Amino acid sequence: MNSNIEAALRGLIQGLTEFLPISSSGHLLLMNMLGLGQQTLLFDILLHVATLIVVVVIYRKSIISIIKNPLGYKAKFILIASIPTALLAALVRYFLYDYATKMLPFCFMLTSAMLFSTAFAQKENMALKWRNGYTKVAVLAGVFQGIATLSGVSRSGSVITCLRHAGLEKEESSEFTFLLSIPIIIGSALVEILFYKGGEKIVFTELFLGMIFALIGGFVAIKTFIRLLSKEKIWYFGIYTFLVSIVAFYMVFNSA
Repeated sequence: MNSNIEAALRGLIQGLTEFLPISSSGHLLLMNMLGLGQQTLLFDILLHVATLIVVVVIYRKSIISIIKNPLGYKAKFILIASIPTALLAALVRYFLYDYATKMLPFCFMLTSAMLFSTAFAQKENMALKWRNGYTKVAVLAGVFQGIATLSGVSRSGSVITCLRHAGLEKEESSEFTFLLSIPIIIGSALVEILFYKGGEKIVFTELFLGMIFALIGGFVAIKTFIRLLSKEKIWYFGIYTFLVSIVAFYMVFNSA
């Protein structure tokens, strides 16, 4: 396959799967197993930058509000949730990184189970005044997001599952789901920068195409996610990830 097409395809998949509840890391691992999209570390870093831009643009008003009110519950929620996420991410990378491929089918199945469970989530109950007890919800959201460090477990799917079962209204659930992605995307990019040693062949056309298609995919993914969540149909993606888990199971264990 032409290298420019591979770069565009990898960028599009990164953008779509980063925000749709279907696991970006899982899909990129599947692509690598198929011999597609084997890109440089710099390329992956720039794809993270592109997806970060998408979130910042779409949620710019919320981000500005958080910056103006750094002691508000939204800022504290994001900070608290990011702590267990970072701890679990470090543990997963240290202990389970080498087993990512073998675990991939089961992680996709876990994503499916979580998404299916949202169909039975309690209705919004703002009478619970969850903001007064947001610490517990934030910690749980952070744990769910940390579990999503495993390839095949969707970050957005994990977080939205947690928040919907906690009784948050749909709009606020989607907002927090994507705002929580900001520190994790920045953290992932920083980790990759630490491992970046340079010396890679830089093809600017591929970098440009990858970023452009990641931007397009990201915008489409967030808008689609919000629309389906408003219609209580986010569990539809569980069907897709279940089918992908079957494909992944065949690819992983048939080649073993």
